[in-house]
Amino acid sequence: MKRIILAAVITFMFSVAYGQGLTADFRNGAQSFLSANIGISIPGGRFGSKTIYENYNNPYSESALKLPLTGSEIYKVIGFAGPGLSAGANGAWYFNQFWGIGMRASFTQCSLAKAKLRAAYTAAYGENSSFEFNTNDNYISVWVMPGVYFGVAISDDIQVGLDVGFGPQYLHTPQYSCSYSIDGSSNSETVASNADWDFSYYVSMGVKYKIDTHLAVSFDVNYNEIAMKFDYSVRRGVSTFTETHEVFYKCPTLNLGLVYLFK
Repeated sequence: MKRIILAAVITFMFSVAYGQGLTADFRNGAQSFLSANIGISIPGGRFGSKTIYENYNNPYSESALKLPLTGSEIYKVIGFAGPGLSAGANGAWYFNQFWGIGMRASFTQCSLAKAKLRAAYTAAYGENSSFEFNTNDNYISVWVMPGVYFGVAISDDIQVGLDVGFGPQYLHTPQYSCSYSIDGSSNSETVASNADWDFSYYVSMGVKYKIDTHLAVSFDVNYNEIAMKFDYSVRRGVSTFTETHEVFYKCPTLNLGLVYLFK
């Protein structure tokens, strides 16, 4: 997936640069910029999935009670992440008409879809299930990454651009638990909260529209991906086992920004 994204990025950069020649009038008036933005986050993949089981022989059925204990019925932890908010800052210095270097910072919050989580567990374990959530029940992502920037003017006032970066990212996951009874035995499942730093990458594509000599508005789409771990604990009667599952945090954000242009 990463190779496909990078190949698409490189192809886009050079095809647009070749087609535009050296007529980037927007760039002549803005060799560098600073911006601030706000937007929404949209979880994807297993991170945003709302189904708790994957049976490799048969599809999950709400009418059949399936416990992730043996054989092909494998518990597959997913995120139950809902939409949230994002905010960030962005800036770059262009050393020629198309290419620059810069920095992008991002704060992203995704909610834990508690209603859908409750519905999924109730479908599996029945109406006698009960749930608990900790107070810090959001996914939180914070990162600051240097990047390479590419921009092309399609008119005096409009510029399209793409940037790619790599750097450290902090990720916090929420905690939730479910308790239920089956055949008279007391059971529980808990996904513990984790908070950790790791290295990740982002890809961003957007457009700027100049409204004054030094001001512009922007719209961009950011894609960020990083592996995160869930510590999953299950108690069946008097027996308890704990496993660590890995899920990729995949959370595109759609952002609107205000840009200051340097001549």
